[in-house]
Parts: sequence; C-alpha cells; structure tokens
Amino acid sequence: MAIIDLVSGAYDKNKSIPGTLWVIQADSNMLLEVKDWIPQIAYGDYETGNTKAECAKKITWRLKDKTGKDLFGSKETTVTDKMQFAINKRYAGSYPYQLHAQLGTSNNIINVGICGFCDADVTSAEWSLKGTEKDQSEINYGHVIYFTLETEGINGDSLTIEIYDKDDPLDIPLTTLEAECINGIIKVEVETLLLHVQEEAEGEKEETEYY
Repeated sequence: MAIIDLVSGAYDKNKSIPGTLWVIQADSNMLLEVKDWIPQIAYGDYETGNTKAECAKKITWRLKDKTGKDLFGSKETTVTDKMQFAINKRYAGSYPYQLHAQLGTSNNIINVGICGFCDADVTSAEWSLKGTEKDQSEINYGHVIYFTLETEGINGDSLTIEIYDKDDPLDIPLTTLEAECINGIIKVEVETLLLHVQEEAEGEKEETEYY
C-alpha cells in the first residue's frame, strides 16, 4: 500500500503517525516521497498493467484545507523524486491539513495529514470597520467593528477573546467572545453599542480605548 513518507526534516515523533499524520516543524524544509509507488512504478510492474508510459507519469502534490481549497496551488515531481515542502508558521497549530499526491491524471490519489508546530505568537492586531480590509476610519458607539489577529502556532485552536477598557482600574472584561483560528487568522465582530451599555454604570466618557 502506497503511503506518503517523511524522508528528512524535524518532526514531533510523539504526535506523528507515519502514513497518517506528520507533525512537522514550521518554516523548516521537509523532503517527502510516496513510498511503495516508487518501486512498483519505476521498474514497470507489467503484471498490474503498468507500461513505460505509466512509469513516466508525474506526481502532483496539493495541500488542502477542510473546504478543499489549495493552499499553494500544485507542485509536480517524478515518481522517483522527493518533494520539498515547508509549512508557514501562520498555518502551524492543531489543525491537520491534507497533503494529496496524485499519480498522473488518474484517480490514483493518496493523502496524509500535515500539522506544523512552533511557539504560539500574535504577530499583528487590527481594529477595523470593514471585515475584509484594514482601514483608519473613525469608530463611534453604535458601529459594528472587527478585531483581527494574525497568529502563529495556534491554527485550528478555539480561543476566548476578552475586550477591556484600557482605563478600567478593575481590569474587568466588557465582553467575552469565542473564536476559532482559521488559517492563522482570528476575526471577531464587536458591537460597540453593547460595550457602551456596559460602561454606562461607570459614567460616560468622551473617548474609550479598548484592548
């Protein structure tokens, strides 16, 4: 049975399951190959119908998320070449992507789960009135705003986001939101009117800074 094997590269031996899941170090080059396709195809197993044309076919590699979206398009290797691969820290975390290997244009496809690991980090944070792009518009009470975090090492994790008033001496969260980190991005929708209601007990302010 053909499997996708890790030939070289740093990986977590305790969490990896050869042939099923590779937990690899993020931003580090790995070499992968399809094991068992190689001797069968490269030498021409004519008893199973392989010909020299079959032996010359390419392997097409694709990394897909749970929606089936390709993360880097496709790469090609010969059946005897190894595929160099690295996963960005942004995509590292608990979520396993699926690495597909397809022989030629046939339905002969195998896959393996791929997770990256690295230290957890938030690389950027942005408040915005638009959910799909950054902007510097003035934010007022009544607006729905979006809080977007770009992260490393926590892809696939579910997190709790707490919004605070910077000037609150008690440091009590105004609201608590649940969010999932998808492809390294956390995005939550915040209703400023609700935040305003929470603050009225302490007296209104002309301007509030949130974090």
